[in-house]
Amino acid sequence: MMMDFGNRWLKRWPWWWVAFWAIWFLYFSWFWTHAFWNDVAGNIVAGHINIWGDWAAHFTMGSRFAYVSLSDLASPFLIDQRLSYPFITNWLAAVAIRAGVPFISSFVILSWLGSLAIVAGLGWWYQVWFKSKATTIVATLLFLCNGGLGFIWYLNDVFKASQPWLAILNPQHEYTHLDSAGLRWMSVIDSMIVPQRAFNLGFPIALALLILIWRWERGTAWTRLSKRTRRWQLGLRVMVGLGWGILPIIHTHSFLAVSCILAGWAVATMPTKSAQIPAWFYRWAAIGVPAVLVATPLYVYFFAAHTTRHFISWYPGWYATEYGENWFWWWFKNWGLVPALAVVGSWQWLQWPKKDWWRRACWIAPFWTIFAAINLFLFQPYIWDNTKLVVWASVGISGLAAGWLTRTWQRWWLPAHGWLAEIFRASKLTLLSLIGLSLFAAGALDAYWVLRTDLHSYTLYSAEEWQLAEWARQETEPRSRWLTSDQHNHWVYNLAGRQPMLAYRGWVWTHGYDYQGIEQDVRTVFANPVAHRDILERYDLDYVVLGPTELEEWGARPAHWAQVGTLINQTENYSVYRLK
Repeated sequence: MMMDFGNRWLKRWPWWWVAFWAIWFLYFSWFWTHAFWNDVAGNIVAGHINIWGDWAAHFTMGSRFAYVSLSDLASPFLIDQRLSYPFITNWLAAVAIRAGVPFISSFVILSWLGSLAIVAGLGWWYQVWFKSKATTIVATLLFLCNGGLGFIWYLNDVFKASQPWLAILNPQHEYTHLDSAGLRWMSVIDSMIVPQRAFNLGFPIALALLILIWRWERGTAWTRLSKRTRRWQLGLRVMVGLGWGILPIIHTHSFLAVSCILAGWAVATMPTKSAQIPAWFYRWAAIGVPAVLVATPLYVYFFAAHTTRHFISWYPGWYATEYGENWFWWWFKNWGLVPALAVVGSWQWLQWPKKDWWRRACWIAPFWTIFAAINLFLFQPYIWDNTKLVVWASVGISGLAAGWLTRTWQRWWLPAHGWLAEIFRASKLTLLSLIGLSLFAAGALDAYWVLRTDLHSYTLYSAEEWQLAEWARQETEPRSRWLTSDQHNHWVYNLAGRQPMLAYRGWVWTHGYDYQGIEQDVRTVFANPVAHRDILERYDLDYVVLGPTELEEWGARPAHWAQVGTLINQTENYSVYRLK
């Protein structure tokens, strides 16, 4: 009996299937345990450029919730403004900090769990969709290791190197992000999973919601369910609708993608008989109504004031236009043959059963709709942010391409008769293998690059700044207002959770704030606070920090500030003045 159980387990969970998921578990576990460290001088070092660049904003939100109030929804980026960002992931980190988890560890642990949830969610999604372990593995690889022709630049670097073996093992840079070559559709691991904490939480939640709806709508027909099962499922649909509705403050782009996908799926399940329409309406209303009731006030409160007509703009071609290149050529460089294979895979998907081809089209059309939309519009002021929607197009496109690849491989793998036929079959399989390898070679190189933190590390905070932040948390009022430079990794708002007059301008711009007036006031008062005390009073400022960036970039002069404030802390590089 034990042998039968073991055989059944191995059939359901073959070693190669277990090994694939175990590798991803070890991959992300290794990375996140090496994402931050203290150097010999006590500085906080980040092992990835995108963590150094992006996590400062997340630290700013998390420290605000942790050290001021969990219910404080004021913007930590711009004075006297409302928070306009999907903040839940950083709110959870703040809860962990308040529970005693070390500051950086609270963020790292949640990102590690989110990374694993993304991989598990992809496996679940593709297995439910294709019911094939081979297709699930290939689709997951295509999604996580997306890339185009960047591996050609890698090979070129290896051939030109004086020591090729060292060049093979030590890539010079990323190969899905190479500005000089027009490569900007970056590896999902490199550009989304590692730096984008909102994505790390919102994407697996959104995937889980979609999987549940997919299984309900493509499973047992509604009319065949018992009344009790229908009631239970309606209740679960309401819960899914509530989850969908809260997505705007978890990950806004996932909310937009799920909304587009579910619109297509609702059409796909629309009955042709009028007598069945009420039941169809109730099923989808159970999901849609709670979503609208929750999402609408969240959108109005957090985003409506900033999402103006200038926030979303017509920009056909996306990065192809930015580089002045042909659309098809740019996408081929950046994504290889994946979109083309997905087109063939879509045709394959529509073939069976032919009588329901339009319904099957509606199941996959939303992914192509999202792909078309990002090629026509910018959905945030910063052009790169369209990537946050491209990943959702990739969920479907990677799956369709993988479906074609695995079905073609299985068909070509069938035994041939005669030595010429065997040679032809082997040639086809070799060609298909090379095509498959080219689809994720660049992404795999960047996945390896991510792990090589010894090749790229960046000081995020000095020991001096870390100690100053601790001092500020203990010795200054939680709701005090500070005048600082807009350095993106400034300790005042990153680590102490204090309100700056103006944080990093890149953040407030991409979030849609109208900040130019405040920026001018910051510039004016830094130049001469004695003559512009009215600005200090208007914004009710409590402290000013004079550090390297305040002195060099904003023209602050200590002699001026000594006339309007009292020096309360001075270190090697920073002076802090109390203004009241």
